[in-house]
Amino acid sequence: MDARNEVTYQPSARPGRILMWSDDLYDPTYVPSAAVGYAPGDPVIRVTPRLDVMQYFVPQQSLVTRRSDREHYFQSYQLSGTPSWVVVPCYGRKYGFVEISNRDPLVSITFRVIGVNYGIGPAFHQEKVIFSGALVAVTGQILVNNFLGAGGAGMFDALVFSVQGDRMPMRVYLSDEA
Repeated sequence: MDARNEVTYQPSARPGRILMWSDDLYDPTYVPSAAVGYAPGDPVIRVTPRLDVMQYFVPQQSLVTRRSDREHYFQSYQLSGTPSWVVVPCYGRKYGFVEISNRDPLVSITFRVIGVNYGIGPAFHQEKVIFSGALVAVTGQILVNNFLGAGGAGMFDALVFSVQGDRMPMRVYLSDEA
């Protein structure tokens, strides 16, 4: 795409210089399947993939291509009597860590982690349950460490977390370092 500084590009309304996109598959309308527990009407919260872009003004002798680690925090979900589904881009990360705490003294929950590999069209998405069934006792905590990579569940385009309730702070950390 040619640089056209006289034109602004949406949604940022800034002049366009270079157009970049991920080479990986991405489905901004992805909804988990009923096979992993999703029911029509359950809220889905999506984190849009973010690209790391670096520019060097002088030639470099060597470049180590390493993506920066990603850390996501969730504290308030869409209120409903059904689970909320949080979709986080992963794209082949080797290490994954998630911690969730139940801050509601009246509710116990079941927490679920699903790995997703996107296909060309929703009918071809592949889903794998990585972690499920852990009951977060009232005011309890779950820590799921290294659920990707060596000895883990595999490498995915996205991770999906099923959370029921509103007072459930969750921290997700993803890295390329195993």
